[in-house]
Amino acid sequence: MEFENGERGPTAAGVRLAPGETGRPTPYDDSLCGVLSDEEFTREVTEVLLTAAPSLTGQQILQVRGGPAQFTKKHGWTEG
Repeated sequence: MEFENGERGPTAAGVRLAPGETGRPTPYDDSLCGVLSDEEFTREVTEVLLTAAPSLTGQQILQVRGGPAQFTKKHGWTEG
């Protein structure tokens, strides 16, 4: 591998595949990722918020965690 100076700094050049590699991406295997239920996700987000900002009130936590919960549900990242 060689390096060249690009617009954003050094970039790799002359990169070759390792022997035996095809260059095709590995198919996504969702069995490798655990999917949380809506309840588990909400519990985890609450714990993260309390750890990061222990001065948050209960009302503030309810307001803040609603956004990520809706986002993950919309994208199918949580079950429930």
